[in-house]
Amino acid sequence: PLMSNAAVEASTLAAFVRLVGRAIAERGADPEVVMRRSGIDPARLLRPGERVPRTAMTRLWANAVAETGDPAIGLASGSLFSPAASRALGLGWLASSKLRQGLNRLSKYNGVVTSCVNMKLVETDDAVALHVVPSGDETDLAAEAIDAFFTINARMCRLVTQRDFTPAAVYLRREDPGVGEAYREVLGVDPVFGSDHDAFQISSEDALAPLPGADAELAAELDRLSERYLAVLETGRMSASVREILEELLPTGNPTLENVARVMQRNPKQIQRKLAAEGHSFRELHEQTRKAMALRFVRDPEVSLSRIAQMLGFSDQSNFNRAFRRWAGTSPGSFRKSAVRDDD
Repeated sequence: PLMSNAAVEASTLAAFVRLVGRAIAERGADPEVVMRRSGIDPARLLRPGERVPRTAMTRLWANAVAETGDPAIGLASGSLFSPAASRALGLGWLASSKLRQGLNRLSKYNGVVTSCVNMKLVETDDAVALHVVPSGDETDLAAEAIDAFFTINARMCRLVTQRDFTPAAVYLRREDPGVGEAYREVLGVDPVFGSDHDAFQISSEDALAPLPGADAELAAELDRLSERYLAVLETGRMSASVREILEELLPTGNPTLENVARVMQRNPKQIQRKLAAEGHSFRELHEQTRKAMALRFVRDPEVSLSRIAQMLGFSDQSNFNRAFRRWAGTSPGSFRKSAVRDDD
């Protein structure tokens, strides 16, 4: 079953897996046969929020190449991508003010699409590069998956810049599969095969240029949706639900366990037992939610620090300042100034 291992094994969003199926079909093979051979039930891929475990994805890429004879099928899969396939992450990328922000969103929330990899933004004086590495105990990734990710990057960069965007460079650990023309056509550059890392690099000029579809308010709201979705994946259902309700109750001044239980229509002791089974406590989640909301609100210069302290239930500004310094290692004012500089 697709979701049975999702809590312990890294997984990929089913909407992305369907792209692989479409690419297989375009090459004259039967995607359902390939899916089932890989341990994937095609019917379940249509369920909202469905995810496929890492082991099944690894088998799928290998079987897709074997069945179609196309070593670059990852390029074809990525070329079929649309922003909505990655839930709020893709839409938030579209609302970014700069390409650097979009790539940063991808590195921060890439788990929405797949938790099989970690993505890190590496900046130099003249370039910004998104590095992709395996997550967890894995030592390698399917080369086709990296091809797909970087094809999606190129596609998204063209969508948000509204021009024929070309990356500065693409580095791939895989050896040259002998279809260089396909890479050049999709990515716009000849990749550097046999590199010691996988990276998608753009120039600093491109990274910092304003984007025509920028909408900071919308992007922030979409980030919040991505955070909520990841919370469900990274923790159990009960702790994710409690966090969500705490976000709603904190500004009202009533974020008690009893009030959360009332909203959920559950017994408080039942909630405590389920949280304990997931390795959490109500007090811990209350603190974590307060911290997450504080970090998010302080980034918004239109919300006063005194208002944030009030919304998060602090008795006065000095108590909020002490708590924030404990969470972030600096004062709310200094954190806000740093965040504004990063956004620029």
